[in-house]
Amino acid sequence: MKPNKVVQVTCGIILGTLAGLYLGQCIRSANAHHIWPPILPSPQGGTVANNLTPVMQQAIERGYVTYSFEASASAYPNFRTQAADVAIASAFVIGLEAREVASGGDIWLTMPSDSQFIDICKAGAAACIQYWDEIVIIYFRRALLYSDWRSTIGHEGLNDGHAMGQHERYNDTNFTCITNPNPPTVMSCGSGIKYPTIWDRDVIWQILVPDLPSDAFTFESNGWLWVTYNGLRADAGAAHWNEKRLNNVTRVAIFYRDISFGWAWTGYYGPAVSGNSYANRGFDVTDWCIPGREFGVRPENEALWQIPLVSGFVKLAGTCQ
Repeated sequence: MKPNKVVQVTCGIILGTLAGLYLGQCIRSANAHHIWPPILPSPQGGTVANNLTPVMQQAIERGYVTYSFEASASAYPNFRTQAADVAIASAFVIGLEAREVASGGDIWLTMPSDSQFIDICKAGAAACIQYWDEIVIIYFRRALLYSDWRSTIGHEGLNDGHAMGQHERYNDTNFTCITNPNPPTVMSCGSGIKYPTIWDRDVIWQILVPDLPSDAFTFESNGWLWVTYNGLRADAGAAHWNEKRLNNVTRVAIFYRDISFGWAWTGYYGPAVSGNSYANRGFDVTDWCIPGREFGVRPENEALWQIPLVSGFVKLAGTCQ
């Protein structure tokens, strides 16, 4: 399968060293000598923080990503095992799971013929990825006969790397590796780093982890208490690559607390909302209101709901009258 050429494609380069061949990666569609920002552009404008890719959106709605192999990639010695190793390590660092499925994965790992590979990724590449489509396709150059593809897989990404929005961290004008990247990252090349680092984790968290809303309040009407909140981030985008909208939320957990007690989840969610709009969740006053009880909200998604939010645990909305 050949990708739509309109879709953003990143690619890998091969750099020779005395120790052997190291994989580097490039992105032809982004600024050269790319170091900052460390997130990919979006074909819709801005970055993937402004517009999540379809696979990222699927991940935050479902809670994990899936991946599968075409026949040649599946048959390559130890390739599936190495992919699973990267997926497990990435899940441990980032908190997002990647599951292999027999077919129809969100991410498809392929090893086309060499002529097909060169046509898609160009002759200097070791791997490339089509990241903006309903299915992410990663192409690996089987002719290189690598015995260990883990740094390549981790860079192109399953639950990390380009697949989760990371950009290059090396000189992609002259295709020069930063062999000792500072901070350490799987997104450089020649470093031998196979798994996502704390830097990589934080880049991805700032794409996929929500924040508290900037506004929340309660009001009572006809025997109902309405816990209301908006779709803008409390941090004004500081920890979301300047994107102010809560555009990575799939649900809003409603909390309550009584005098002298901490926050407890009500067991209910409100709908997600993004931008200047407001949404709310109603509670029967008779069942839920006692003097001094407060209600608050916490935006979440299915994938990374357990990650701390930069503006706090819960946004106070209001108190029962």
